[in-house]
Amino acid sequence: MDETTGRQGRDTGDGDAPGRGGLTPGRRRALVYGMIGLACVVALASTLTVWVQRQLLDTDRWTETSSELLQDADVREAVSLRIVDALFDDPSVVEGLRMRLPPALDPLAEPIAAGLRNVALDRADTFLQRPTVQSVWEEVNRRAHTRLVAVLRGDDGELVTTTGGEVVLDLTPLVASLRAELGIGGAPRPGAAEFVLMESDELAAAQDAVATLDVLSPVLLVVVLALLAGAVYLAEGFRRQAVRATALGLLVVGLVLLVVRRLVGDAVVEALAEPPTRSAAATVWLVGTEVLGEIALGLVAIGLVGLVWAVLSGPTRPARAIRSWIAPAMRDHAAAVHAGVLVVALLVLAWGPTGAPRRLVGTIVMIALVVGGVEALRRQTAREHPADAVGAGHPAP
Repeated sequence: MDETTGRQGRDTGDGDAPGRGGLTPGRRRALVYGMIGLACVVALASTLTVWVQRQLLDTDRWTETSSELLQDADVREAVSLRIVDALFDDPSVVEGLRMRLPPALDPLAEPIAAGLRNVALDRADTFLQRPTVQSVWEEVNRRAHTRLVAVLRGDDGELVTTTGGEVVLDLTPLVASLRAELGIGGAPRPGAAEFVLMESDELAAAQDAVATLDVLSPVLLVVVLALLAGAVYLAEGFRRQAVRATALGLLVVGLVLLVVRRLVGDAVVEALAEPPTRSAAATVWLVGTEVLGEIALGLVAIGLVGLVWAVLSGPTRPARAIRSWIAPAMRDHAAAVHAGVLVVALLVLAWGPTGAPRRLVGTIVMIALVVGGVEALRRQTAREHPADAVGAGHPAP
C-alpha cells in the first residue's frame, strides 16, 4: 500500500485505530452510531415542535394559510355553509321580512327566508372569491389567531375574563356583508357567527403544552447538532461511514415524516369530518401541515446530499475515477469551487425545497455543512492527485 492509499484509508474510514475518548475501537464505533441514532430520534421530535411553532403558532403563517385555504372550492363550500347557517339561524331575518311585508302576507315570511337561504348558498361561493371579502376573511383569522396565541402564551390580559375563557373565530363581518348583499336589513345577532377555537377547560393544558414547546424547540435543535458533531468528532478512522449513517438516518426521518403526514392526515380526516366535508378537511390538513412537509423534504434533501458525498469520497472504482476527473479543478481552483458551491446552495435555499430551515440559523448550518463537505472532498482529491504527480506523468490511481 503506497502513502496515498494509506492516507485515503485513514480519511475514508478503512482504518479502525483507537484515538478519541480513550475507548477501544469497538466501543467507540458503538458510541458513535448510538449518538447518530439518538440524534435522528431527537430530530424527529424537533421537527414536530418546529412545525407547531412556525405554522400553528405563527400568526402571519396562520393568516397566509387561511387565505390559501379559501382558494380551495371544497373549503369555500364548507365556509359558505357555516356563514349561511349563521345568517339564517338568526330570528331577525324572518322578523325583518315580516316588517317589510303587508300584515296579510306575514305567513309568507318563513317560506321567503327559506328561498333566500337557497339563493345565499348559490351565491356564497362567488361572494367568498371577491378580493374585499377575502381581505375580511384574512383579518378575522388574524384577529382570532392573535388572541389565541396571546391566551396560549399567557399574555391574554382581559380576554379570558371577557369571553369566559373561550377563543373564537368571529365571522360576523362576513355574515353582515352577505346580509347586505341579499338585501336583508338589520344587523347580525351578536355571537351568531362566532365559532369556538378553544374552550376554557382546555386552556390550562394548552398553555402548559405551548410553554413546553417554547423551551423544547431550541433545546432539541441544539441537542441534535451536538450529538452529530460529537459523533463525527469521535469517528476518527471511520468518519465517512459515520457521515453515511447520519445521512441515511436523516433521510429515513424525512421519509417517515412524509408517510406519517399522509397516514395521520387520513385518520384525522376520517375521524373528525363527516363524508360531505371530508374533501375540505383533507385540504385543511394538507395546507395546515405544509411546513411539516417542507421540513421533511429538507431532511430528505440533506440525507441525499450526504449519501452522495459518502459515495464520492469512498474507495470504489467509480468514486476514484470521478475524483481523478475533478482533481484539476479541486486542486488548482479551490476558491472558484467554493464560490460555485455557495451560489448553488443559495439558489436551492431560495427555491425552497428545504422549507423551514430557510430561517437564518438553519441556512447557516446547511451552508456550513455543504462547504465543509466540499472542502473535505477537495482535500482528499488533492492528496490523491498532487500536482507534481500529474506533471511527472504519473497520475494517482
